[in-house]
Amino acid sequence: MSRRRDRGIKLSPAKELRRNQTRAERLAWRILRNRGCLGLKFRRQHVIRGFVVDFYCPERSLVLEIDGSVHHFPKRSEYDRHRTAVPESFGFRVICVRNQDVSAELLKKLLRPFVVPPLHDHGEGDRG
Repeated sequence: MSRRRDRGIKLSPAKELRRNQTRAERLAWRILRNRGCLGLKFRRQHVIRGFVVDFYCPERSLVLEIDGSVHHFPKRSEYDRHRTAVPESFGFRVICVRNQDVSAELLKKLLRPFVVPPLHDHGEGDRG
C-alpha cells in the first residue's frame, strides 16, 4: 500500500479522534495550540507512517503521545512499543506522557530541549 493511500485511509479516523479527544488530550491541546508552548507548532491527531499520533511538531520531527490507563495492558504495551519504534526508525522523536501527568509545566520541561535558541544579532558597538 502506498504512503498516500495509507494516509487517506487513516484521515477519517484521525478526524474522528480530533472530535472525541480525551480530557488529557484536550488539556494538552489547550497548552500546545497556536504555538502556546515554547513557540513550537503542533498538529493534533496527525497521520505519520500509518499511525495516528496525538500531537506532531513538524518543525522538530517530534511526536507527543498522551497515554491513558488502556496503555498498561500487555497487548497494548506491545502495540505502543511498535507505535514508538516505527516513527523513531524514520527519524521522529517520540515523547509519551501519561494522562494524569499532563500539565503546562511538564510539557515545557519535556519540550524545552527541542527549542532552537534564536540567533543573536550583534548590536552596534558589539565587536564579538
